[in-house]
Amino acid sequence: MPTNRYTPHVICTESLGVNAQFLIDAGVTVELISVPKRTHPIGIWRLARRLRQLQPRVVHSHMFASNVTATIAAHLGVRHTPMICHIHMVNEWGSPSRIKTELRLDRWRKKYIVVSQDCKNYMGQHLGGINEEKIAVLLNSAGALPPPTESKEAMRRLLGIPTDAQVIGMVARLDEEKGPDVLLQACTKLFAENHDNRRLLVVGGKYLDRYQQLAKDLGIEKLVYFAGEQLDVSNYYAAMDLLAVPSRQEAFGLVLVEAMQFGLPIVASNVGGIPEVARDGKEALLIPPEDPDKLADAITMLLENPPLAATLGQNGLKRAGDFAPQVYVERLCDIYDSVLMTHF
Repeated sequence: MPTNRYTPHVICTESLGVNAQFLIDAGVTVELISVPKRTHPIGIWRLARRLRQLQPRVVHSHMFASNVTATIAAHLGVRHTPMICHIHMVNEWGSPSRIKTELRLDRWRKKYIVVSQDCKNYMGQHLGGINEEKIAVLLNSAGALPPPTESKEAMRRLLGIPTDAQVIGMVARLDEEKGPDVLLQACTKLFAENHDNRRLLVVGGKYLDRYQQLAKDLGIEKLVYFAGEQLDVSNYYAAMDLLAVPSRQEAFGLVLVEAMQFGLPIVASNVGGIPEVARDGKEALLIPPEDPDKLADAITMLLENPPLAATLGQNGLKRAGDFAPQVYVERLCDIYDSVLMTHF
């Protein structure tokens, strides 16, 4: 963040987390103030006291639990400082009680930032008591992934994939929301009709065993490679010919931008914020969710039409620059500026 505009000071309320050291190495002050539960009175009092000491120009929190905690603490400690809550997922309001909590705290909040227009629309539909003018859309950022250390052929050999195969990739948390079952079902069609040179490479964890079993049940386990959860995904993207994103729900879709960085064409569900990131016919082919046949047909179209795949990939390389961190930071600072200009 440009220090001539704003200097960040990060407070974690559960643990320092995996990104704390990265922030510290970048020169950002990071501290931990434990709040065991989002409305824990002693934890909130400590946070309020720290905010009063810091006297920040804005307070910016992320995700439902921290948004609740920070809103109360900021009201107690620095009530004249504008409160900004960042919403990253539409399923943050998974119960009526959460919606009620959001509406009760709304009067103490100056602004909401959401990661897509779809997320803003969802708020308008399910949290109708919030003024839509308070909601700003800020598409997520994606830092540049490190270049792969292995060539496509070398990585495929390491994975046991034929070097001349057509490799469909998926990078995701393996659960129902991400739709790996839809892709596996689509692969029964993709792998049929003597297409023995096609392979599926799945990178991601969580319910890995469940989907490995599904691949066996579908009779395609020998053509599917489950790599598990990986911290460094660059080599895996390098091994792919295209990325499939069969999500049932997606507020943004970070993997879309990552795939664009590698010039990969994309086939994705036309849901949530996906079409705002990867545009249909430009960087991706978008298909209805939960439709294995149409997913298979779109993937086949790219595998059998290299010029179209190349065009989508080249467009993606250009599009990826729109999500660069420096672009994101300037837009975020603009939101801060607008909030402070209208805050009394």
